[in-house]
Order: sequence, then structure tokens, then C-alpha cells
Amino acid sequence: MPRQLIVSCGTSQIDEKKLNKADLSFSAKRDIKDVKGNEVDDEAYNRFSRKDYANELILKLVSRWNVLPAIVGNDNNPFGAEISTLAKMQEEGIFDPSHDSVVILYSDTEKGSLCAGIVYHLLMESSWTVADARITLVRVTGLREDMGDQQRAAQAERSLCDCIRDSLRPNQSILVVTGGFKSVIPFFTAFALVYGVPMFYLFEASSNLRSIKPPRIKKPTLWQEWKQYFSSGAEPQDALSYILIAEDSETQFGAPLV
Repeated sequence: MPRQLIVSCGTSQIDEKKLNKADLSFSAKRDIKDVKGNEVDDEAYNRFSRKDYANELILKLVSRWNVLPAIVGNDNNPFGAEISTLAKMQEEGIFDPSHDSVVILYSDTEKGSLCAGIVYHLLMESSWTVADARITLVRVTGLREDMGDQQRAAQAERSLCDCIRDSLRPNQSILVVTGGFKSVIPFFTAFALVYGVPMFYLFEASSNLRSIKPPRIKKPTLWQEWKQYFSSGAEPQDALSYILIAEDSETQFGAPLV
């Protein structure tokens, strides 16, 4: 059965070090660096609007696709966290670009939408040739570098939970969390444990693929105990309690890895 990879997309692909390794023109590097982190640009949300500087970066990276996955963990690696992780997953037989689907969760920022668009086009235009119909881009409303006050932060966290939960598919889901804000990691980890979904990541600049592989069991005791705790009204916690609102604890979402 094809798998569905739910990928947290960050902005490492446009870090200055990565741009230098991609051998971009001066103008392309300048224009990418001018993209602001917490400013929302509606045009940038359109994944089909290929700006010149993004196009140059995509073409440069596609031309170096043959060095994957060997270059992952190397100082000369021009690829961001998302592609690097997927390349290692492909090497280990966990990701099959010919059949698997990819959901890209990205922040509510211009930088986030730019990087999601880059990953989107790399998946399609590289030798992986992932079909457009098997790629879904999901903008997480309110998820920004500065989410403002506590209320807005809580709303962004709930939006993230909704996006992850809505992307889960029975017996197909895998979480990929190398990229993205550090603040998304607790939520991905909680979903991995509560819903029994395997989660993969690269540790910083390492080439070693790491994972959390919860047991494939129905109605885990942990789920039931947490549900009872929060339903009792004891010290409500928005973050974790919101992950548990779904009543369908019988469904097995994690993809079998063998």
C-alpha cells in the first residue's frame, strides 16, 4: 500500500549556507535573502508562481540530484532538511517517490510559503518525478516566528493539530519532522505516540536517519488514560488535550514499515 508522508517544512533551504553551496547568482541570493520571515505575501501562497530567484535555485538543485543521498551530512550539501531527510528515507526503502504521497505543512509566512513551493517543485521536477496529484501543500494558519500573545499562539497550535490530524490516512501515515520550527516537534511527537504513527528525522547535520516507531496497537492505554485525565477537568492543557479530541481511537493510522 502506498504511504503518505506528512512533512514539516521549514526554511533551511534558503539559509545563507545552503544558498552559498547551491552556487546561485548574486542577484538570486540577494532576492531570496530579501524575503521576510513574518510578512505574509498572498502571491507567495500560489505554488505555481515561479519567481525568477526561486526558479534558479530549483534548477541548480535539480542539476545536483545525482549526489543524493550520499551528500547528506556532508559540509557541501546544498539541500534543505526536507529533501535531505526524504533522500535518506528513500535509501532505506521507507519512501517510494513512484507511489507514495507527500503532504507539506508550512508556516503562515512568506518564507514558509517560498520554501514549501521549492520543495513542491523539487519533488516533481527531479528524477523522483512525484506526480502533482500526490503532493498536497497545507498552510498552517497563524504559525509564524512570532505568534504574538498566548491566545494567538494557542490558536496556531490548534491549527497545526487540525492540519496533522486531517492529513492522517489509515495504515498509510508517516511523520517527517526534520524541517520546520522547533515548536512543531512536540505536536508531531505527540501525534506519533497517541496515534501510533512512525516518525522520522535527521539529527541536525547528521546523515543518520533516526525514528520513533510506536507499537501498532488499537486503543492504547496511554490514549485512554489521557482522555480520562482531561475529561475530568484536571488542569486543562490546550496543546495535548486538543490532540485527543477525536473519538476514533480504534483506527490505526501508522504505515507498516515491513
